[in-house]
Amino acid sequence: MHSKNGTHFLSNGCSLLTLNAVDVGIPIVPIAAFPLPVNTVDGVVRKESGITDAASLRGKKVAYQRGTTGHFSLLKYLEAANVDFSEIQGVSLSGADGFTALSQGEVDAWFHWQPAATIGLARLADQVIRLENVPTYDYAFYVAREGFYEEQPEIAVKLAVAVREVQKRINDNPAGTVALWAANGGFEAGSVEAKAFEQLLTEKRVSESTAVDLHPADKRAADATQVLATSFYKHGVLPREVDLSAFILNPKFDAVREAVAGALAA
Repeated sequence: MHSKNGTHFLSNGCSLLTLNAVDVGIPIVPIAAFPLPVNTVDGVVRKESGITDAASLRGKKVAYQRGTTGHFSLLKYLEAANVDFSEIQGVSLSGADGFTALSQGEVDAWFHWQPAATIGLARLADQVIRLENVPTYDYAFYVAREGFYEEQPEIAVKLAVAVREVQKRINDNPAGTVALWAANGGFEAGSVEAKAFEQLLTEKRVSESTAVDLHPADKRAADATQVLATSFYKHGVLPREVDLSAFILNPKFDAVREAVAGALAA
């Protein structure tokens, strides 16, 4: 979760951060939401592992980062194949540590999101393969601190709309975006990272790629994220059940939804 306009306007690319804020009572106002790209998470497996699908993950060491988009995708990937999480040897590691473990053969598979997964695939091209059909189900939310929204609601809404407009420009010019990042020290021009970013921007697989589909924080976002909340509670990520739907759909936010819908339609 990072701050925009000081510490008042917050955005996150993972529903868990919004869930945690609601759980502990941080005063936030849901401004807008969008579904992450359906293919922003990859399952990367070592060639010698024999893993070809969810069923063949049984008994294998699988790296993932607990409580993240990648974790939820792994859970849903297993669930769709009637594989219980207890049937794999799950190892919770940060993205960097997960990549290292995979590269050194300490785990058989690694589930992570972009751009790290694609960069990892490029660096280990002769050692790993990408699993097909690992879907992403997560939503991203843009939220404002309650006090800030009450004082300057129009700015909060304009910032959310600006996100969509900036992303449209990025999606329309992947090569130019990468060149700009490289020129500003984001990475070396022509590097593995630069090539991976251009590929991902072109394919619209970076988590913010679908911010062009930004919409008010509504029932679609609430229902999808409630599934994540229930799953994470079941698997011990959340200490208690969180009724995110009730929070997001609270009538007190109806005016926010109307304002965002109007601004996006303008």
